[in-house]
Amino acid sequence: MAASERLREVAAQEAARVAAATKAREVAVAAAMVAAAAEAEADALERATADGRGSSGAAGPSEASEVAVPDHLMCSITAVVRPTPLIRCAALPDTSYPLA
Repeated sequence: MAASERLREVAAQEAARVAAATKAREVAVAAAMVAAAAEAEADALERATADGRGSSGAAGPSEASEVAVPDHLMCSITAVVRPTPLIRCAALPDTSYPLA
């Protein structure tokens, strides 16, 4: 009888691990989808800025959905959105890029 209880316990632990792995996979897929959408939006904004449309007074039909990027997230030299802006503990933006 102890062996059958141990077998049930092992099966329950394995089922819990599988459920946790499945949930982690779902979260990772959702995060990847959000990241892909954000990257696509950043690419569109970068293209619009490179085309010279980013600073125009009136927004055209394709520009109406673009989001204004705060200055502290833009590179002052290349005028592109920083991929990973650094924020100091004081919640002030850092002007350097990560080394890695």
